Amino acid sequence: MNSLVNMNPANARLPQAYENAKTALAECASLDECKQWSDKAAALLSYAKQANDDELEQLSKRIRARAIRRAGELLQAVDGRGGDRTKSAIDDTFAPTQRQAAADAGMSKNQQMQSV
Repeated sequence: MNSLVNMNPANARLPQAYENAKTALAECASLDECKQWSDKAAALLSYAKQANDDELEQLSKRIRARAIRRAGELLQAVDGRGGDRTKSAIDDTFAPTQRQAAADAGMSKNQQMQSV
């Protein structure tokens, strides 16, 4: 995973790295992983801008968008209602809410809103 951040834009082999990133994002099972990919793509975007590499810039934007989208999918799967749904009271200690899960993953409020 660290290979994207350490990549030199001038020597980047984009198509294979992009395909690997897409595959890794599809397999992300936690919000933490999605946030890490989003952060790495943002760093790669910065490198692409510095190198005036439009192709790398576009690919890094796509990777970041996929990471945000995947985080949204994972957030939608979070059900903070707790165990027995026949009871009217919600037990917050049983399961985290979507906001709690996102905050635990280190996502900012802006990132939470983008991913929903």
